[in-house]
Amino acid sequence: MATHSDLSSAEKPAIKPPKLFWLKLMMLLGIALIILGHFLWKGLNLPQTMGVPGIILVAACCAVGLILSLPTKIYLTLLLMQHESEAKMAERAAIRKKTDL
Repeated sequence: MATHSDLSSAEKPAIKPPKLFWLKLMMLLGIALIILGHFLWKGLNLPQTMGVPGIILVAACCAVGLILSLPTKIYLTLLLMQHESEAKMAERAAIRKKTDL
């Protein structure tokens, strides 16, 4: 028989879906800005054609892209670790329940 604490932890998701949507959106926007910066640098040769402002534009795209993409990846990794630990706890509880029968 499941206890109240087992049910409450199983019913509550670790993160709400709207927050997960915004995290994914931030990560995709960050990756898109990194790709845009690389395209401006290699594809359009912006630093050669514009000079210093072109270099600043390419660097700003890459920097903002890195800022947007890295924290969300770390946060999602922490969520994955939390999910794995909860799965292990559920597996241990199932094994314990089988041995009690």
